[in-house]
Amino acid sequence: MYPARIFSCGDVHRVRILNWIPRVSCTRQNCVLKFHNWISAVIDATDVFMKFLLAVVNADDRSLLPEERTDFARQYEKWFPPKEGQLYKKSVYKDDLEWWKLDGVEIPNEAPHPQFGLHVAGLRYKLRVIWTVANRKEWESAERKVEYLLTDIHRYYRLPMESTNQSWRISIRRACHWLEGSVKRLKICKNPGCESRYFIRNEKNQQYCSPACSAEGQSFGRLSEHKRQLSEAGRKAISEAVKKRHAQNRLKKQAQEQ
Repeated sequence: MYPARIFSCGDVHRVRILNWIPRVSCTRQNCVLKFHNWISAVIDATDVFMKFLLAVVNADDRSLLPEERTDFARQYEKWFPPKEGQLYKKSVYKDDLEWWKLDGVEIPNEAPHPQFGLHVAGLRYKLRVIWTVANRKEWESAERKVEYLLTDIHRYYRLPMESTNQSWRISIRRACHWLEGSVKRLKICKNPGCESRYFIRNEKNQQYCSPACSAEGQSFGRLSEHKRQLSEAGRKAISEAVKKRHAQNRLKKQAQEQ
């Protein structure tokens, strides 16, 4: 009777109810308000899942900025098993590296984190594989890999007969379910100096994660070949400077949002 429109807008799936609330009778007002609150909760959860996945895949826990590492540990401490209950050992991690290995894509082997052990490293490895496959527009393969990841989350990191209803496990599974429906939006920034290369696009043909990266990437592409020939130390210095600048920009953006 009363029109509702559901659509995707910006960086999250959003729902707007058009010309609804003013036209309903008082007897239906409570139902409308409850539905509106439910929609708001869905949008908030989507934002949480996106920020978590992007923080993991872009290695905020390994950031050059201590503030960013601290912020990751504070926000996502309860998204992973407690330190004393970590069952994701190095042998399992190595098996994951081998099973998830993607031809032509080098994903570095990471050392255990002092707080999270290998849990974040293992999840990051799998997310980067999924992002890479999706960036190649192999979307069905990316969706299957998300299903494999869901199986891993359900099966691993627990003792025999132990429940799988821990809050951290449920949170990651929900984030992965959201990811499964968003694989067509997963992209890798074309700017070679970008620190946060893995992003979720807002526009159909978006190739860069931000306007700043778009300008830098296109500028780099216009350089002549002889100007690109830098020493290893020079390339490393430029890369570290770009990464630090992007990390500082992210912190400024987070401070403005708060």
